[in-house]
Amino acid sequence: MNPTWRRLLLGYLLLLGSGHLGAREVEPERTPLKIASLSLYSENDKYFAGTDEDYTNGFKLSVVSTRLSRLDAEPLPKPIRFLAHQALRALPRGPEYNVGFSLGQNMYTPRDTLTSRYIPDDRAYSAWLYGGVSFHARLNHTQPFTDGPIVDQLHTIELNVGVVGPDALGQETQDFIHDLINTYRSRGWRHQIPHELGANLVYERRLRWSSARGESGWGVDVIPHFGLSLGNIDTYLNAGGEIRAGWNLPDDFGTKLIRAGGTSNRLELPRWSLFVFCAVDGRAVERDISLDGEPAGLNSTIQKEPFVADLHAGLAIGGRHAQITYAQALRTKAFKGQPESFVFGSVSLSLFY
Repeated sequence: MNPTWRRLLLGYLLLLGSGHLGAREVEPERTPLKIASLSLYSENDKYFAGTDEDYTNGFKLSVVSTRLSRLDAEPLPKPIRFLAHQALRALPRGPEYNVGFSLGQNMYTPRDTLTSRYIPDDRAYSAWLYGGVSFHARLNHTQPFTDGPIVDQLHTIELNVGVVGPDALGQETQDFIHDLINTYRSRGWRHQIPHELGANLVYERRLRWSSARGESGWGVDVIPHFGLSLGNIDTYLNAGGEIRAGWNLPDDFGTKLIRAGGTSNRLELPRWSLFVFCAVDGRAVERDISLDGEPAGLNSTIQKEPFVADLHAGLAIGGRHAQITYAQALRTKAFKGQPESFVFGSVSLSLFY
């Protein structure tokens, strides 16, 4: 080969190789969430439990924005800005905010769904259909307690409004699912809790401590939380925590079952992540409409337990554009005389834009 051509070819190969190497060097491990996350949750006691009773089905669709510098400014709609302005009275001032929207349904049945008679010593049929808006204030690398560890914090205020009773479409939803999987229909929905409009205001605070390499390699984080709910659907005080361990832990505030105040959002998206988790949430319950409500003209003899807890553990795998999570959950007895705690599965799919 001509020496001149040989030098040109060698120079081209070196230039091509340096270009690939440079691209690899500048390729970020994490990219920012640009618009929002969209999450779909499904919970059912058929998932690896095989029952069809108590808290028998839950569905939730939620959208949470990327970071915002303000909550009470454009481009949020005016009614949302008004609610955000009220929420900011209770939220700490911080550099980062998020706003979220949700739509969901929770469904409850007694243990015996083959009988059409009313069962006074078991929970009544009921469903809660709701929509919600949530406001989040995030504070990074703070020291909330004197001489304590440096942690990230998330403060959340959420308002859910909806309806229980026939308008919550519990019977229609369950009949559709049972027809789809070719199983029998429950026969006691005429004894469901009557129509009632509902509203709940929820506050929750989360802290997150991460190991040094938790977000860029193998690591562990610990996420305690506490909060409260006020309203005619649920009134309680709650507290709990979560431990996660794995590769490229997301910078959000933990996995979650379907419950108010449980949603958080990641701000940076790793190329991929894999982790296991274990969590607990305990509640001191003052009101639970699925237990306190009674069908019209009928009296219930059950007494709810004052303290209830959820324990769940599972696995999550994801990347820059999606994450799928599965958890198996155990809920302690909700009312006196309930034969045993019950188990349900929770699966979620999150998409990031």
